[in-house]
Amino acid sequence: MKRTKKLLNISTILILLLSFIPNVQVQAADISFTVTPSYVNPTDVSKTISVQAASGTFTPGSSHPVLIKKGTNETNAIEVNLLDSTDEQVNMTIPPNLSEGTYAIRIGDPNGQSVDGDGYSYYDVGDIEIRSGIITSSVPLQSLPNKYDSKPSITLTAKYANLTIEQTKVNILDANNTVVDTPNITNISTIDPYTKDLTFSLSTGLESGTYDVEVVTGDKTIVKNNAIVVRGTPSISLPTNFSLNEGYSQKELVVTGQNTGFNNTTTVSVLQNGEVQSVINGSPTIVDTNKLKVNVNSGLTAGTYDLLVKTGVEEASTSFQVKQAQADLKKAQEDVQVTKIGQSNGSINLRIVGNTTTNFDQSTLDRLKVLDSSDNEVTGKISNKSLTGQEITFTLSRDITPGTYKFSVYSGTKEIQKSFTIVEPSISEFVLNTGLNMNGDLPEGYVDHTVQVTGGHTDFNDATTVSVQGQTSQTESVKVQDKTSLEFTLKSGLPSGTHTIEIDMDGDSNTTTDQLTHDVSVLSPSFGSVSPSTVVNTSDQNVTLTVTGMNTNFTYTQNLNVLITDGSGNQAGNISNVTASDDNTLTFDLVPSSISNPGLYNVKVNVNESGFQQSIEKQQALTVDNKGINKLSRTEIYQDELAGSPSITLTGDSTSFTNIQDLLIDGTTVDSAQYNVSTDTELALTLSDSLSEGSHTIRIEESSGDQYETSFLVKPERTINDVSKSAFEFDYATQDIIVTGQSINFALSGNLPELSISGPEQHTLSAQSTSDNNKFKFSLPSGWSKGTYNISAEWKSGTHSGLTLPVGTIDITNKYQSLYVKKDSAETSNVIVNEDDLSFTLQAYGVLKVDVNQHDLLTNKVTWNITSGSDVVSINQNGQVTILKDGTATIEASFDGQTTSVNVTVNNVEEETNNAGSGSPSPSPSPSPAPTSGSDEEDETSDSNSVEFDVKEEKLPNGKVRNTITIDDNASDMIEEAMNNKQKELKLDFTSNEADELAISLNKDTVEKLSNGKMGLQLQSKKGSIKLSEKTLNQFGEDISINLSEVSSSEAASIEQDLESDQKVNVKQRGETIRVEADYKGQTEVTIPLGDLDITSDQKNLGVYIVHSDGDRELVSGKISYNEEGEATGVTVHTEKFSTFTVVELDQEREFFKWNTRFDVEEDKVWEVNFNTKLHPATVTADYVYVMDSTGEKVPTNVSLVDGNMIKVEPLKDYHSGETYQLVITNDVKSLVHKQMIEPVHMIFEVK
Repeated sequence: MKRTKKLLNISTILILLLSFIPNVQVQAADISFTVTPSYVNPTDVSKTISVQAASGTFTPGSSHPVLIKKGTNETNAIEVNLLDSTDEQVNMTIPPNLSEGTYAIRIGDPNGQSVDGDGYSYYDVGDIEIRSGIITSSVPLQSLPNKYDSKPSITLTAKYANLTIEQTKVNILDANNTVVDTPNITNISTIDPYTKDLTFSLSTGLESGTYDVEVVTGDKTIVKNNAIVVRGTPSISLPTNFSLNEGYSQKELVVTGQNTGFNNTTTVSVLQNGEVQSVINGSPTIVDTNKLKVNVNSGLTAGTYDLLVKTGVEEASTSFQVKQAQADLKKAQEDVQVTKIGQSNGSINLRIVGNTTTNFDQSTLDRLKVLDSSDNEVTGKISNKSLTGQEITFTLSRDITPGTYKFSVYSGTKEIQKSFTIVEPSISEFVLNTGLNMNGDLPEGYVDHTVQVTGGHTDFNDATTVSVQGQTSQTESVKVQDKTSLEFTLKSGLPSGTHTIEIDMDGDSNTTTDQLTHDVSVLSPSFGSVSPSTVVNTSDQNVTLTVTGMNTNFTYTQNLNVLITDGSGNQAGNISNVTASDDNTLTFDLVPSSISNPGLYNVKVNVNESGFQQSIEKQQALTVDNKGINKLSRTEIYQDELAGSPSITLTGDSTSFTNIQDLLIDGTTVDSAQYNVSTDTELALTLSDSLSEGSHTIRIEESSGDQYETSFLVKPERTINDVSKSAFEFDYATQDIIVTGQSINFALSGNLPELSISGPEQHTLSAQSTSDNNKFKFSLPSGWSKGTYNISAEWKSGTHSGLTLPVGTIDITNKYQSLYVKKDSAETSNVIVNEDDLSFTLQAYGVLKVDVNQHDLLTNKVTWNITSGSDVVSINQNGQVTILKDGTATIEASFDGQTTSVNVTVNNVEEETNNAGSGSPSPSPSPSPAPTSGSDEEDETSDSNSVEFDVKEEKLPNGKVRNTITIDDNASDMIEEAMNNKQKELKLDFTSNEADELAISLNKDTVEKLSNGKMGLQLQSKKGSIKLSEKTLNQFGEDISINLSEVSSSEAASIEQDLESDQKVNVKQRGETIRVEADYKGQTEVTIPLGDLDITSDQKNLGVYIVHSDGDRELVSGKISYNEEGEATGVTVHTEKFSTFTVVELDQEREFFKWNTRFDVEEDKVWEVNFNTKLHPATVTADYVYVMDSTGEKVPTNVSLVDGNMIKVEPLKDYHSGETYQLVITNDVKSLVHKQMIEPVHMIFEVK
């Protein structure tokens, strides 16, 4: 309500008073006046104000004082209460209800020095301040550390307050206006007539928080809000993802504090495991109470450090990492680690590859050197050095004495050493591709063949030569495949004996360090025996004979030829089924009756294949008789069988075994207990375990004097002699193991065993044949546990059925000496996570036992396990860690019997993940954000703030009325009051304004005051309501204007027509259409009134149709607002630009217009949907995010996650013009902390 004040004209007063006083002439002269006191409070109506002057100045009984407020018209003088007057003093009191300000005191007096326009005299005696007491000190008066332990002395400055130690009291008030302390006042001092300083001693023990100071003097109380701050628990942080690289130069750290009070007493320390590191250079530079800078000298090694900041009793710490400077030694053109280099007369091109933790520069090149095992420099071996980025390339001379060496390279001040070994070149594999199983030897009579040589640390090249020592022209066609592989042809013709193959890598016979040799033997074959050695020619049944040889190659060909000849060289006998059991054993069948003449016969074996010829012969090897022993049940016995006392059955022809006089083996009589005669033509002989390997002759002597002989063969013991590899390091790859046997031809059917494995695990494996009849192989699967395994071979069928042989053992040992973990290429055992690091990856590495300088990446091989804090983090097999909430956790990596762990500390990430209240991901489409449904929290604002604003009324050409309201300095007190009441927004109610159009403007200062007070603004009117958040106001630095009005009936009809044509769903208009215009862009909440519409409380399908001033049109979901009686009053939407707003009702459920319906969308439109938190990548898929056409069919799109919190939906082919589609995001999309969207999203869009 506008106030009117009674005005008192001083001229009128003087005329009335002076008409009774004689006219006294007062001479003009300078008179000094003293006004006491210099100020009074508006409520001090009883306080005497005295004006003192020289004696005779005033006319007793005729002095009449008035007050004139500075800046007002003199005609508005205010009458005061005159108490009394003398010729030198006038005493008065002020009237009630004076507004605050500076007032001039004018005393009408016949002796006055000045004369007004009506001719009356007066004195202007001075000014007096009519003011309420205030505390002028800036807040906070003092910011105290958490749990401060001494009584701080605090001084405040008060103005217009009559402070005295005797009458003044100080109270400390908490947020509930409860007195928590009444400190002692230690001093009050006067600064000027209006101002005093008050000093008090605050008690200890105040909890963290903000406190008001209340000063009480007499009946006057002055309160200073937010005067004292007791800070919360202090904390400090370094810039996001801050770390140092090992070898760094002096570094300035910028430390940001929270609840800190940095000052010139602040100290900074760096600690590791509680030990102070002497690296802080000088004192910190204090930027403000929450920010400082400090220099850290170089010298910290890789690891995790604590930064400790102390200010008095207050201390806070944070951690940072010094990342290990690491580099790899590799060949110039190969991405493999180099640990061994072969000695030669040549050179090798190498590179040292740094990473993000190294700082290679020109000084690095200058300091690159080779050190021996005693750290002495080996000079003159490095040349052609160059640097590209963090990669050094150079040439190393290889003419270095074999031994262990290291490259020394510097990254800043950090020396990195890469060890390597110079080894003598060697021949690791020398393969004679003869097809002959002779253990690397050659048979006499061999033909030209290819030799394959594999070298170890060799440098084979085009100059490499191959020769046979002492022979000429025995090699040709040398072909070098690479530095470690070559082949050549060894020509036929070498005589029996041992020959040395010489490989000269540089082809220069004068250099010797690069010469390699390998011995090859040429062996002569010989005949062993024939068993049995006697046959009886009276039999027509085949007899199987066994021939043994030495250095023979029976298995080389299928075309073995056996000849039996008499003494004259005539061929005899019907021979068939010649079969090689192994290279030195064959069998053949002979029909004894095919040799008609008894006697001694020669046996000859020929091998002839592809030019290779081999022949062995034994004279008088076979005896043919017309009676005797014509068959043995077994002609071959294995030596290992003798322990079981095997027996063989002898079958005779025309014999009389019942009349045996003696039975001898190799001339030694056999005890009769060892044989059993069943008939004249059959007996069973038990063999002694003392029989040696080879052919043995059995002779039977009958009592009639007849003697018969035959022979049998004791073959070598069946054994497994060798396993190609028996020692493995954990993490070995699947590979074939070659097993070498004796006396078993593994190529023959039924001769492959089954393998049984026992040890830490039980397995059964199958054997497979090889090109070598004496060998078989089996595949050793990867993944067996560490330990010793016993292998045995079992024959379940065939010639060797029932035989079990031990194969040997396989030892699987630790490959790695230890494990460690890296994050961001730096080794770590502690990870501190902030809001920018909600997901990260750990890499696991193993340090090899055989070479501690070689480290293998094992991330996908180790077993990751969370030993504590499984509710804080999760980790997958790829080492990707996902943050779930604040807290601590320990992640363990295990592999190859080794274990390492990483401690993870998660700080302040819940604030980020909870931005949407519940922590659920909240999406908004680009370019404009999706409307939110508003807050369901209790409204913490007060009732409308009451103040009267000047209103300017204007009649528009169309006959309507516009009211303009300006919000400027007139709102200052109201804003301050709202701040004191801790309101979150200033609510101004203009609903009583009946104008057709309401124009509201806020000046820049008002906007800034609201923003600085962290307050929003709500404007209520009959045309609608506007709400601007503190965040929105904070974006503006200028005046802002907002207009609210109704649209004309013709424009409303046009909007309704557009609405019907735009929508593909049934829509009808409900309620008014309003226009909102503003000169800013920013997130704004607009509420459109429903008027008298009857809206039920469960109404779900109300929306708002918006036509923007730039032509864009949207159909937006709205939230219904209700009053205290539960009546619907409006529909609220969010927008960033201003337009006309029409309330509409759809015939569909609310889910189908959650977001703005878009029109005139481009055919190749790519939707980008931003979320308020990072999303879990596994949930951003085409199953959960897709586009549907009008028939409900999914449209092919590419769905991707960008920067962790934006979903990008791109059509694989253009949308169809004029068609309507829906973008769908289901609530299966989750945040990184596995929180689900509250509701699915559907957005309709129409392609232009």
